[in-house]
Formats: sequence, C-alpha cells, structure tokens
Amino acid sequence: MLRYAGYTLIIGVVFAWLSAIMVIPALLKFLASRRILLLPSALILLFFTGCRSEPFTWPEFPPLPPETSKEDMLKTWSAGQPSEFIVEAGIVLEYRGRCFSSLCMARVNSAERKIDVVGMNPAGAKIFEASGIGGKTKSFSIMPILPEEIDTSKAGDAILADIGNIYFDLVPSGNSIIGKPDNNRLAMTAHSTDSSRLEYLFAGNPPRLIRKNFYCKNSIGWQVSFFEFIEADGKLIPKNIVYDNFKYGYRLIVRTRTAIIVNNEGFHQ
Repeated sequence: MLRYAGYTLIIGVVFAWLSAIMVIPALLKFLASRRILLLPSALILLFFTGCRSEPFTWPEFPPLPPETSKEDMLKTWSAGQPSEFIVEAGIVLEYRGRCFSSLCMARVNSAERKIDVVGMNPAGAKIFEASGIGGKTKSFSIMPILPEEIDTSKAGDAILADIGNIYFDLVPSGNSIIGKPDNNRLAMTAHSTDSSRLEYLFAGNPPRLIRKNFYCKNSIGWQVSFFEFIEADGKLIPKNIVYDNFKYGYRLIVRTRTAIIVNNEGFHQ
C-alpha cells in the first residue's frame, strides 16, 4: 500500500499544484493503510468552495482589423508583454466535483523562463515554495513534512510546469502559421519538432490572446483561456484565467488580485 501512496501523490501533483490536492490524495491512502484518522494538520489544507464550470465570460470584442499582417500583429502584441512580473492570485482547483482553494504569489521571468512561487492555504500559512529555471527545479519545500514513504521529488517539477504553461509562450513564434479569421477569431499555430504544437487564438482590435491550446500527436493536452488582462506600466498581465488539463482531468481557476511589473527601475503596478 505504501508504494501506491507515493504514486498517488505524484499523480496528484501532476494534475494540481495546489496545496490541498497535492497532499491529501497521498495522505488519505497512506493513513488509510494504518486505519487511523486524518491528521488535523492535513485537514486545515482543505477549503471547499462552490464549483462553477464557467467562472468568467469574455467581453464583447470589436471586429478584427480588416488588414493586419502577421508580422505587425505579433509586433504589437509582443510589445505589450512584460519580461518579468509578480502576481498575487486566488486559485480554485476543480477535480471530480470537488473544489479546493489556495493563495499564490509568483514571480515570473519569461525571458529567462524562471519562476519563483509560494503557495499558501486560505489562512495564509505557507504550504509550499518552489523555484526553477529553464524547466528545471532548483529548490522545493513543502509543509507539513510528509512521511518518508511519500515521494515529493517530482512535486516541484509539476508545480512549475503548470505555471509555465499559463504564463510562458504568450507570443507565437515568427514562423507560426496564421489561419483565416473565423467567427471574429484569428488562430495562429506554432509547430514543434516533437509532433507537438501550440495553437493561439486572438480576438479584438488590436488583437489580444484569448486562448492557448497545446496538442501532442493531435491530442489536446491542456488549454489556457485568458478572459481579462491587467494593464500595468503599459504592459498586459493575464488576470482572469482558466487552465484545463485534459490529460489528468482537472481545472485551475486563477483570479489575479495584484500584478506588478519588474524592470531595471524597480517595481511598477
């Protein structure tokens, strides 16, 4: 049974980086094997909320510009993207009809692909802290300390991967293929060499990113929907976000409370 406790945690971490869902599945199986009650310290991680399948709605977008080249559109959109920023967000995870809430503060550097993140329970107590760069975890810690039988070695990787899926690669590459406008939406597709691709969907005038889809061998792995942006120091930071992981069947709803631009001159809200 203990062998599956660690496995349960890793699966849980892959489909969620919130503190509750990251710890509880493994602890439930671990503790059930000993026929004892769930620890109070684990119980305080859970914070149930009402679930909503569609928490946000898109605004009414103006028609796409009649004539806009791919180069001009990418140049305009790219100019509004910050290279580094800090966000404070409330996050709700939906999984199998249950919801879990958490708080998060993250510093994201898209130029260096670097992430520093702290996760807290609704009471404000720190649950985990992770830091990584270039897709590799540099440090990871979690509270409360779990039994040694539960492997947390991949937890940091999963947490940082989800954050990167949301905040990295918001600008299509220059060799992206642009499609024809459909229902006042414009799609651009960036192909990779490993049979995967990123599909971007733009709307409005000037066009803004409203959705990002990741496909692997024609099967969608995850999707990020951007319903609103915060403008800070002339840059745009995603505000209301829904992240769907179709492979593992969970959803993250991100409500950004504050956003701060980081540049050579310091911080700007």
